This record gives sequence, structure tokens and C-alpha cells, in this order.
Amino acid sequence: LQGLRWGNPFLIFASLLAYALLLFPLGFLLCTILFIAFLLRAIVPQRWPVVVACALLTAFASYMIFEVWLKAQLPKGFLGI
Repeated sequence: LQGLRWGNPFLIFASLLAYALLLFPLGFLLCTILFIAFLLRAIVPQRWPVVVACALLTAFASYMIFEVWLKAQLPKGFLGI
């Protein structure tokens, strides 16, 4: 257990809590983009182009799966998307 980074589980838990609290005010799409970008930048440090591309791709893919294909009602947020 010596080589483990104990800060990461706490950062992940805090980011999940923030995601849950911000999901309805910000909406699914924006909140998911910010959540994935944070995880890719803070937990597993990646370059900014990779972070932006992966966050956008993941958020839009999950939006298409849940909102369009499965017709689940996702929170829209203040932007209406």
C-alpha cells in the first residue's frame, strides 16, 4: 500500500458528489463534459487536446445513447440542452 496515491479516491468521490449536485442546474451534457474533463486532467493527467476531445466525445456519445436511442429524460439545465 506504500505506492498508492490516496488523494485520488478522495478526488474521485468529491467529483462524483459535485456531478450529482450540479447535474440538474447545469444539465447532463455540460456536467458530463466537465466531469470527464476533470477526471482526465486531475486523476490521469492528459494533454489538453486529449482531454477536450475525450470529454466531448464521451458526453455526446452518452447523450445520443440515453436521450436519443433509449429516450431517457436527462436533465436539460439552464441552457436547455
